[in-house]
Amino acid sequence: MGLKNGIEEQIEWTKKGKLWPYPINNEYMLGEEERIGFQDHIFLERFVAQSNLPKSGPIAHFMELVCVGLSKSPHMTAKKKLEHIRWFINYFNEQKAIVLAGGIGNRMREITDAIPKCLLPVAGVPVFWYPLNLLSRHHITDVILVTSTKTVAEVKSLLHHDKLPKFANSLNIDIVGTDLDDTGHVLLSLKDKIKNDFIVISGDFVADLSLQPLLNVYRASDAWFTCVAVVPSVRPKRNKVSPVLSPPSSPPLDGSGRSSSSDGRRKKLSGREGIVLRLPGEKQNS
Repeated sequence: MGLKNGIEEQIEWTKKGKLWPYPINNEYMLGEEERIGFQDHIFLERFVAQSNLPKSGPIAHFMELVCVGLSKSPHMTAKKKLEHIRWFINYFNEQKAIVLAGGIGNRMREITDAIPKCLLPVAGVPVFWYPLNLLSRHHITDVILVTSTKTVAEVKSLLHHDKLPKFANSLNIDIVGTDLDDTGHVLLSLKDKIKNDFIVISGDFVADLSLQPLLNVYRASDAWFTCVAVVPSVRPKRNKVSPVLSPPSSPPLDGSGRSSSSDGRRKKLSGREGIVLRLPGEKQNS
């Protein structure tokens, strides 16, 4: 048995969760340090596999390299290695986003009676593309896109359209259709898909905003939530938008089935507080 075959056989035993049964004292076998390293490597990989991280792609490849690097650190305890792995898992799990693109556009009914708000064109591109591209530019690639049940097919078709601009980085988009129109109930309906911290962004958010300061403040503050708020401009008294497009002849497509309204009860936040960030130059209310 050659050196290579001996190592490969020992690795296979380790992968099966078994200790190498033969003495580790000849030239064909791994030394004690190397054997422990391989056992740590397999243990860390299994720990990562049980997390919610992608099983393939850049993140999976990066985590594989992290496991290899940590397993080769002889002066680091197994507990310390596990702490490092947990940190990376939490970091990448935070990079999940929910895009809320199911609104019917009550203040734009002259237009949205014919075209769902998330499909309205901005510079020739459906408005829902902009928040997705913003997330892509910040390497937040695991996205849940929530839209009206009746709009799911159109959104899927547009996402695969060859004329839609390419995202800065490829996205893993899970399109979810719903008839709920309340943000709280929508988020609650996604509880099985969200296990860690996440970002919520509106489906009609069009802005060149850096999310990094927001993420940094959130991590440093240990807050329950952190949000960006902008003081709105003065709206006309009639509270509606004049049509800027001629509605097409196609039948209306909008969400239906409103959720029951909240009973008004609110639970006071305990422990951590929420943090609201305002854009530079905006006046804060006292």
